[in-house]
Amino acid sequence: MLDEKDLQAIAQLMDQKISASESRMMTMMESYFDPKFNLLAEEIKLIREKLPPLETVKDLESRVDTLETVARLHSQEIAKLKKAQ
Repeated sequence: MLDEKDLQAIAQLMDQKISASESRMMTMMESYFDPKFNLLAEEIKLIREKLPPLETVKDLESRVDTLETVARLHSQEIAKLKKAQ
């Protein structure tokens, strides 16, 4: 029958094997995912460089809102004029 020292030795061996396995798994994951994440980061950087500055986007949003309002008003006026004829 196994005594406490045997069980401790088995536990230690298991810990070593698990640790080595985890280390290999981390190395595999890093070698697989790191290049993909780096490429993704580069693509995001390129996209951000091509986008207009945020101030320009906000200005454009404001102008579009104004144009939508004017178009709505003109459509209502045109509809009234058509009814009046």
